Order: sequence, then C-alpha cells, then structure tokens
Amino acid sequence: MITYWEADSDGSSSNTVQVKYADESDIKQYNHTSCVYEDMTYISPYFHHVRLDDLKPDTEYVYRCTLHYKTVVYGDVHFMAEEFSSWQEDATSITRLLGVPLGSRIAESDELFFETAPIPGDGTKSLKFALIADYGQTEASLSTRDLLLDEDVDMILIAGDLAYANTVNELWDEWFELNEELFSKVPTMPAPGNHEVETDNVTSQIFVPYENRFGSPQIKDAEIGYGDESTGSHPSSFIGVYDYGNAFYTFSSGLGSFIVLNCYTSSDVGGNQYTFLVETLEGIDRDVTPWVFVMLHCPFYNTFFAHQNETQTVLMKENFEEIFVKYNVNIVFSGHTHAYFRSKPVAFDEVFECGDAPLYIGIGDGGQRGGEIENFLKRTAEDWVECRDGSNWSFGTLEVFNSTTAEWTRRLSGVNEWEDYNVGDTW
Repeated sequence: MITYWEADSDGSSSNTVQVKYADESDIKQYNHTSCVYEDMTYISPYFHHVRLDDLKPDTEYVYRCTLHYKTVVYGDVHFMAEEFSSWQEDATSITRLLGVPLGSRIAESDELFFETAPIPGDGTKSLKFALIADYGQTEASLSTRDLLLDEDVDMILIAGDLAYANTVNELWDEWFELNEELFSKVPTMPAPGNHEVETDNVTSQIFVPYENRFGSPQIKDAEIGYGDESTGSHPSSFIGVYDYGNAFYTFSSGLGSFIVLNCYTSSDVGGNQYTFLVETLEGIDRDVTPWVFVMLHCPFYNTFFAHQNETQTVLMKENFEEIFVKYNVNIVFSGHTHAYFRSKPVAFDEVFECGDAPLYIGIGDGGQRGGEIENFLKRTAEDWVECRDGSNWSFGTLEVFNSTTAEWTRRLSGVNEWEDYNVGDTW
C-alpha cells in the first residue's frame, strides 16, 4: 500500500504516516519520500509517497499523514522556510542572517481510514472492485464520484484519462482535491491514457505529471522518452517511450490477478512491455488466482465511431491478442471512447463460447463526454457486441465470488435526455 499526498513543504526526513488497526492504539510509523517538478509557469507542490509494509489483508486501518517542516520564527509567527526561497539559502542560514531563531511545526491530516483487500488466493470473501475511465472533472464526474463513495469496494481501477489536465498542471491538483475523500479511503490503481501524455514544456518528456503523482507496484523506475511540438498534450494516436514505473505493472488480490498496460509505448514482440506481459502471465498460478484481468486505455474492439483504427491500438491488438487468448485472460477493461460496451467472448474478430476467449468491456463514460451521444460505427451492432450505449455516464463493479462465478454491473451515474438509449447492464 502506498499513500500519497501533496503539501507546500518538503518537510524533513522525520515525515511519517502513522497507521494503526481501527480497534487498537498501537501505532506504526512509516517514513516518506518526496519529489517536486516545475515547468515554465508552474511549480508543483511536494508529492509525498509513503509505502506501508506488513499490513494484514482484509483489515481496516486508521492513518494520519504527518509533515514536519522547518520554520523561521519572527515574534510569535512561524514562517515556512520555503517562503524565503528567494534568498537561495537553507533555513539555518536564513535565521543566522536575519538574527531570528529557527523553529519547527508539525502539520497533520485528519484521521483517515482504509481497508486492505484480501490476500491473493483468499476466496473466503468475495473481491469487489469498481471500474471507471475517462473520468475528468465535470458535473457528471462528480456524480460518478458521489455514487462511488457509497459503493463498498476493495479498490478502484481507472482505465486512463484521469484529470484531463492537458498540461495545465493546476488541474491535476484540483482533480485530487475533488477526489480526496474517495481516494483517501479506497485504494486506486490507474492506467495511462492519451490525456496523460502531456509533453513537458521544459524537458519535452512525456507522462511526467502522471508518473510523479502515482505510486503503483513498480517493477523498476520508469523509462520515459520525449515528445515534440507535434505530440501536444493528448495525442489520440501516438506511440512514444514510457515503460515500467506507473506505465505497466501487475498486482494480485483475492482470486484475481491484475495486469495494467500502456497503449502509448511500444508493444513490439520482444520489447519491454511485451516481455513483461508474457512473463507475468506465465508466472500466474491459476490455482491461486483463477481470474486474470487486463486494464488498458484503448479498446481492441470498438463499436463506436470515435477512435477507430488508431496506430497504437492496431499494433497492440496484433501483438497482444494472441497472448490474451493463449493464457486465458478473462476480461479486458478499457476506456478511450466516451461510451459503454460489453462484448461476447471474442478473439480475432470471431465470437467464441464462454471461457474460450476474453470478454471486452469499455467503460469510458466516467464523466468527461459532455452532452452529446457517442455515435455508433454501425446502426446494427457487430456480432461480437452483447451490450452498448453511448448516451449516459456510468461506472462498473465486478464482484468475484469464487473460481467460476463473478458478477458485473454497470451503474448509471448520469442520464442524458435521450431516454430511449438508457441502458443498464448486468452480467
């Protein structure tokens, strides 16, 4: 478990997250790491990440984030040392120069709580998680958020296009503030979408805000390439270099193994992501986690007019679909099109019997679309389509009960005026 918060101060090495069982007083303390980045018009807050180890599964914990920071004392007032950054001196030098004492302050969050998910292989309790994508910060996004707050889920998965900051970094800060209550109590795992590309206007690196703000179960440090003026903030069709880090990773919980992929880096046979995918699938013990889920941003199967035949999607489908079938991936979740669909079992554009091919679920109507319908590619649905809807906003939940039984439910979080198109879905 990794906790993340933003603050205006780096603090000191004694910054901690204090954690205790919900019904006990014994407190564990975990030290933090922090980072900051800036571009021509923006200096970020400090991003604090704390890894919480040795937590018990399926257990409620209470925690508090604590920040220690140096101050410059003037009379009864404590100023954060960072406020004197224009002096280009550390706090000790500042106090010596001004002839005022050096002090300290402690800032603490409210007491918060979270519940850990079941340990991998534990089928004594069902595993329930929520899926959203193309989330944003619209009124529909807030409706989705409010309904998610009422859901009793072990985790939230976001299949790309999170804050829609599009290189306006302050929008990332606002997005986390809007979702603070939700994210502070429910573990959340993201995948990168095209709106996370965000070519940095100083270094020209891509995915920098996304990589700095999240802390996934990383294989190793991120390898990040560069964009240019033609790349822009959110290219719809794009292949760059963004491997490891928060780009692609895996984790397991309960009876499920989860694989998160990045559509906007190479999927070439033998490449970093391809090798990661094959090695991860080969290493999964289906007796322990019989369900395998993949989350990525771009849909391999797309019944809507938007985002057809984009380069990165076509190549990834060519290279990865055979692997999904070979290793019996159960469900592939995606976003990108601001709409909803659920497929029949499908592979290589043909419909199969249940269990012989993955299901594909697109849940890209988390809030960002606006008021227009997402148009279908064809008036008559393709043979592989089980359910589709381009008129509402929604999120989904999947509850895994045992090695053979799970229930998917699409939950409408906002309804447009076209009542004939209102489609819920349960499978």
